[in-house]
Amino acid sequence: MTSATELVNSYTTPTSSYHLTRILFLRLLAVVYTAAFSVAKFQNKGLIGDRGITPARYVMDAAQSRGDVKSARRREWLEERKKYSSTANNSLLAKCRNKILESTPVNIFREKFWHRTDRADRPLPTLLWFARDRYNLNPWLDGLANVGLFLSTVMLATGSANVILILGLWLIQRSFMAVGGPWYGYGWEPQLAELTFHALFLVPLLSMNPFFGSGGTAAGSTTTIMGAFPVPVLVIWAIRWYLFKIMIGAGLIKVKSHDTKWKPGDMSAMDHFYETQPVPNPFTRYFHFMPKAWHRFEVWSNHFVELVAPFLLLMPFRKLRLAGGLIQLQFQAILISSGNLSFLNWLTMIPAIFCLDDAFLVNNLPPLAQKLFLGTPGTTAYIQSIASGAIALRQTPMTRAFISAAFFLLMAKLNVNVVRNLLARPQVMNGSFDKLRLVGGP
Repeated sequence: MTSATELVNSYTTPTSSYHLTRILFLRLLAVVYTAAFSVAKFQNKGLIGDRGITPARYVMDAAQSRGDVKSARRREWLEERKKYSSTANNSLLAKCRNKILESTPVNIFREKFWHRTDRADRPLPTLLWFARDRYNLNPWLDGLANVGLFLSTVMLATGSANVILILGLWLIQRSFMAVGGPWYGYGWEPQLAELTFHALFLVPLLSMNPFFGSGGTAAGSTTTIMGAFPVPVLVIWAIRWYLFKIMIGAGLIKVKSHDTKWKPGDMSAMDHFYETQPVPNPFTRYFHFMPKAWHRFEVWSNHFVELVAPFLLLMPFRKLRLAGGLIQLQFQAILISSGNLSFLNWLTMIPAIFCLDDAFLVNNLPPLAQKLFLGTPGTTAYIQSIASGAIALRQTPMTRAFISAAFFLLMAKLNVNVVRNLLARPQVMNGSFDKLRLVGGP
């Protein structure tokens, strides 16, 4: 009798399945969010709270002042425009456009959100704008962290999410980033928000079923079971690109620097790295006292992982993508074992998961690990339905296909400046290149 594993392999060829991969992706994202919001819960009041080092109300007051100036200028411009109404475009389309732009909801959005910007003229999307008293933000900071912990716990426990849940996580993370000042200026904070924005287009709108669409029988058949809707392929490729730019950017900024310790002829960057990194861990001492030849090997390996291996992530061939994903996972695991950069390395692991498909996970994860990382109420039935040989793949709905394509095109457009930055000298580290900070540089 054919094993379930063999049938998973046949099922995923030539069209790979990523339902189990998505479960693992969401669970690891939930772990990172649990860490992030736990830190927010215990530290934000002391950092950006009412009596914190850099109170959030200072950022909000400054943003509101900028917004008031912009709104006043706009009102002056509208009054001035009325003088020339006779020469204005009076077409039906122009009238409809003006009516929408001057409607009450749009004006509220413009004045309460779009005009309130940071010093770089970027809007500050934060739920703290709903607080009535900016001198009493501590309950809001705790409340947002608690809600974030609840949502991440639900995602961790179920291995699933919908747009509403992911949107909640993204809004809370962006709320803290907007007012966090230097405390939320480290690269992993915007990196987490960007990956979460990608996840918005990876999950169903409302359903919390990780195998959404499965069940029932195919038309004209009493035995063929309808499979789940496919995980959006374009979103998967966008996530792979997200990891590619992070890794290639980290490598390029080293070789483009004037630091000879990263360049052939010296290659001594790792000789003193472990004793000078911000937060060593108990194993750091052992890494530091390795022979100098080993440290040279570390530098060469770093260049390979950051400058060569990332191209495997974008290969159209499954085995090369598997190799690329495994290389990045192993590299991040080594970094975690040798130091402590908050949740940065854990976060960088997550997109590499989408280089592994369902067949790989079923074939290579031990049964206990499968239950722990992939287990949901529907996982066993999902694999068994494949093993039965009576399963019909659903086609991606047109609405989902359109949304995925629109998202992919948006990411392509926003990443143009990211590519320019990667090719530039000097290269901006951890920069953002759009007003809403939806994507950023490595």
